[in-house]
Amino acid sequence: MGRHGLREPAAPAARASSRPTRRHSGAPEHRARLRTLARVGVGVGLPLNVLVVVVQSAEGFFVVVAGQVLLIALAAPLLTVGLAAGGVLLYERRRAPWLEAAGRLALNNYLTQSLVFSAVFYSYGLGLFGRVGAATGVGLALALFAVQLVVSRWWLARFGAGPVERVLRLATHGGRR
Repeated sequence: MGRHGLREPAAPAARASSRPTRRHSGAPEHRARLRTLARVGVGVGLPLNVLVVVVQSAEGFFVVVAGQVLLIALAAPLLTVGLAAGGVLLYERRRAPWLEAAGRLALNNYLTQSLVFSAVFYSYGLGLFGRVGAATGVGLALALFAVQLVVSRWWLARFGAGPVERVLRLATHGGRR
């Protein structure tokens, strides 16, 4: 204890020698919980999201409002938790190493998607908003992501970090690291 009855902070050497642990994600009891969350989240959340789309395509104010409430309150959070738990399980087992490069360039890929699809869908570009169906939109998104998976891996092999990630690191760490 310090002179005012407060606990003294650990010495810098002690802090530097402590290693981070995989206390939460690696334990078997957490894997079982993650599997349950993934199964329930995707198993219930995905059909509910499909139901929301069907309900919202119907006519009537009450039906649309009911669809929005269902989406906000139940369907989207369930699917989000399920996908997140499934992602953690995939990452732990290294079942999706092809996603690692895209994850390391996440900000760069997000900004690229925003720029490409704003140019595709808004009037200053191709103006395709409202002219293509949902299936075409999903197909375009998957095609762009497939290209980004290949380019991300190539980019990291050559440069080690994305351009936006480098600027962000420079801005936050000031060139240290």
